[in-house]
Amino acid sequence: MHIFDWHYQGSYFTTKERRHIDALWDAAENSADNEEQHNNIRRSRLSWRFQKANQMLDEFSYINPFKHRDENEKLYNDIVELGITRLTEGKPLTQTPNFWLRPLEWKE
Repeated sequence: MHIFDWHYQGSYFTTKERRHIDALWDAAENSADNEEQHNNIRRSRLSWRFQKANQMLDEFSYINPFKHRDENEKLYNDIVELGITRLTEGKPLTQTPNFWLRPLEWKE
């Protein structure tokens, strides 16, 4: 999913920009012609969701802590479903994540 643990050094987007980016991802998913294309788009979108989750933005915000937890669980389930097994080069994805934590913490 990433090489560096420095989530805070990532790109910063305004709320309006993030909504636009989400709409572009939605359009890409909706334009998939088959399941393979759809899963490839979903797999690519994981990096965007992972970034937002680590920065606790939008659906991953702590403003609504239970939604934050639920969205983290959805992200984790998608990561597993789409075949991702490592979060970094040296750390495998845990099988027992704490969904209250940022995804960066979901390492063995």
